[in-house]
Amino acid sequence: MNKLLGILVSCIFLSGCYTTGTTGYTEYPTKFYASVKHVDNEKTYENYGSIDASKTSSGALKKCTSENRSNPEGCLLFFLEITYNNGKTSRINYWDGQLANYKI
Repeated sequence: MNKLLGILVSCIFLSGCYTTGTTGYTEYPTKFYASVKHVDNEKTYENYGSIDASKTSSGALKKCTSENRSNPEGCLLFFLEITYNNGKTSRINYWDGQLANYKI
């Protein structure tokens, strides 16, 4: 019982502690850029977004499939580029993996 009371009192005292300034920096995505490429003509279709990567990729895919109705399965995700709140960007290339799956 004394240990429990000691822990409770310690928590109350520590809850009053705080630090000034930044306690951490959270990196989060702010912009997305997706590129879809068609296997037959290698034309690329682009889409930009700020909501999420999935919607941005879907928009580029929709552009490709609407123009390539004879082979909509040939529209493959080429790459996705993500820009973060701190200016950092990352690019994820999907083409080789998508192309390998398409040929199977």
